[in-house]
Amino acid sequence: MFSMFIFLPNERDGLPSLLHKASNDPAFFSQQFNKLESRTYNVFWIPKFKFTYLTAKAPESLSIMGLDLPFQEDCKELTEIVETMGGPFYVSMIIQKAVVEVDEGGTTAAAVTYESDDDMGFSLYSEPIKIYEFVADHPFLFMIREEKSRSVLLAGAVLNPLLQE
Repeated sequence: MFSMFIFLPNERDGLPSLLHKASNDPAFFSQQFNKLESRTYNVFWIPKFKFTYLTAKAPESLSIMGLDLPFQEDCKELTEIVETMGGPFYVSMIIQKAVVEVDEGGTTAAAVTYESDDDMGFSLYSEPIKIYEFVADHPFLFMIREEKSRSVLLAGAVLNPLLQE
């Protein structure tokens, strides 16, 4: 199962500050995930957007993370698991393309909570309704996370959510 997380700064121009915090603290997003709570929103709006990422630099990125064996021309481990035509077998290039698309199939929710304030379990008075709004009308970050491993698979930023294509 996958989840999408949106990090919307309180201030309209708060994205640079959010990025600064995240880049200076490797545990920043993990800490934010731990603070999440379930909430019903009276207003929930995110813009329609499409995010596309294409790279052929995956070998360099994987090498930096310590996975360089498959990219070595003299890699005998891959030759032992794949039948080759005599030459060396190694990974010379990886092309990665990711697409995230969010459209108008968004979510609208409303919640009303009534609580009893007398001994009979009935009240003519209701607790004031809390109005929660999530309106992503300024720059924000988003992440796609796989829930079992809790690994973030994709991350991006929407810089102008009001821009119409």
